[in-house]
Amino acid sequence: MVYGEKTLDVPGVYLESPWMHKHIIAAAQDASHVLMLVDQSSCRESYPPGFAKAFRVPVIGVITGSGEKPENDGWCIRQLKKAGVREPYYHINLSGRAGLPELMEALCPKNVGK
Repeated sequence: MVYGEKTLDVPGVYLESPWMHKHIIAAAQDASHVLMLVDQSSCRESYPPGFAKAFRVPVIGVITGSGEKPENDGWCIRQLKKAGVREPYYHINLSGRAGLPELMEALCPKNVGK
């Protein structure tokens, strides 16, 4: 795992090994949110069924590479639903920064405490 100042990046290999799932869940105990990402350009199943329900914090579904293979969007949504992630799902593309303002608003709402 790669620890940043405000982030924790979990390598995909942790998801591929069921015995590592407990480490992901434990590492997320102090998180404010968990982001579960699926790549629109690659139809690769990463999350076990219902995995999002293991976290006690909000889980946000993110579809990366949005617009690169729009024909895979339905597959991405099904994967997030299968993993137990509730809508809305955020479509982002880092090359054009598409969808990032909406995702940031979901993570850091301006009206917190008002």
